[in-house]
Amino acid sequence: MSLVWIKQLTNSSSRTITLKQNDPTYHPVLHSGNRVVLPESGHHDGSPFQRDIQVTQDKPIVVQPGGSFTSDWFVIPWSNSGRLLIEGGQANGSLEICVGPFGKDDSDYIHFVAKNGATAVPDVFAYDRGGHVSIEVRVNISEQGIVIEPINRTDFLELAKQLIRIAMDLWNVFNSKPAAQKPASEGQ
Repeated sequence: MSLVWIKQLTNSSSRTITLKQNDPTYHPVLHSGNRVVLPESGHHDGSPFQRDIQVTQDKPIVVQPGGSFTSDWFVIPWSNSGRLLIEGGQANGSLEICVGPFGKDDSDYIHFVAKNGATAVPDVFAYDRGGHVSIEVRVNISEQGIVIEPINRTDFLELAKQLIRIAMDLWNVFNSKPAAQKPASEGQ
């Protein structure tokens, strides 16, 4: 199962876009932003900010042309638990985005559903099925479309193996008996 997290988003288009994410568990925390309006959180003027602002489920994040933000906990929801809605990037159209096993090869993909006349966007490969992985991405929305660029990946199986190795090493260190020392008088 792939978890895809938006760490940075930039609106390079000439249109204002609105994002709404309705994942039941993870809600975006924006750390910094410029030309970003958060009507439900009291940030109305789009001025730059450098503080953590939690955005609750399905509340709008409005990114003006040239605007950007950095974030944590901004998951692109799994297909059976929610969606990320992007409105305004393509005239009156919108895109619904989720992650799930949409490919014929049983892999996880970032899946796009075009609504209200938006141009269709092909699915983006996320990760082979069978493992648990966390993928951090940078998103750029422009007149040409949407680009999702991976910037970091954590494979939970590999992480678990590393933690087990560390735990075993610590076990060995703490449970090894110190070498017997000779009394000082024996060496003389």
